[in-house]
Amino acid sequence: MSFSAQDETLATAYLLGRLDEPERDAAELRLLGDDGFFEFVGAIEEELICNYLRDRLTPKDRADFEVKYNSTPALRDRVAVVSAVRSVVSAVAPGESLRTERAQRNWFAGWRMVFACGLVAALAFALVLQNRKLNDAAQVVGSLRAEQARLEQALKTARADRILASFTLLPGQVRERGAGQTALRIPAGEGMIELEFGIGGGSVVQRYRVSLETPERVTVWSGYGSRRDGADGSVVVTVSVPAVVLARGEYVAALDDADQRAGNEGPAHESYEFNVE
Repeated sequence: MSFSAQDETLATAYLLGRLDEPERDAAELRLLGDDGFFEFVGAIEEELICNYLRDRLTPKDRADFEVKYNSTPALRDRVAVVSAVRSVVSAVAPGESLRTERAQRNWFAGWRMVFACGLVAALAFALVLQNRKLNDAAQVVGSLRAEQARLEQALKTARADRILASFTLLPGQVRERGAGQTALRIPAGEGMIELEFGIGGGSVVQRYRVSLETPERVTVWSGYGSRRDGADGSVVVTVSVPAVVLARGEYVAALDDADQRAGNEGPAHESYEFNVE
């Protein structure tokens, strides 16, 4: 297989370290996939090393050669071994020179195999680094997705816990639709409705349980309320009810003494009626 002057220029530039990274990568891929080009580059390298040892390189080529081939112990050893082989060739009798030159060519062929193995190892190492980078990227993506899920859950919880509206009810008061009367208007959205139940002064109950029922006595929600005492002796019990349970219609709220209710003693302490629009 014949190669052009452009191929020789490319091989020389590759061996002297003059190619940029994309060009070097392309040349190494060609070396792996094209046996003829691999042999060609090996021959160019042999000639470069021999010309260096014979001091036949231009000042620029010699400077680049020394930078490249002094950069690693393996390349320095390659030049040293070529020098030793040349010394042996020059020292043998003329009748043995042909056989020794053949041994030298065989040695160069061996070095090409070493070069190929080294190139494969370098590419394998690059692939390992690339896989490690991909694994690191996958871990980062996984962490970001976990953080996104956590933030979405926190946002959902915040929306569920936010107070959409607050209403105050008094015992016996009826809040319904109609002239002169006010109904509870529940805003749209996910959140809580705060209900405050006013209780007359003098209540000694410390813990209240609040139940919301329909007129058919179907309980739609129940829970414990927090007591707050006013400066005038009044008592307010506050509960937060999920807005989703308060559909349109009539409701009755019953407040019990939670401690008595636990022992199934006593009737409801107070009751409140209201309508939801």
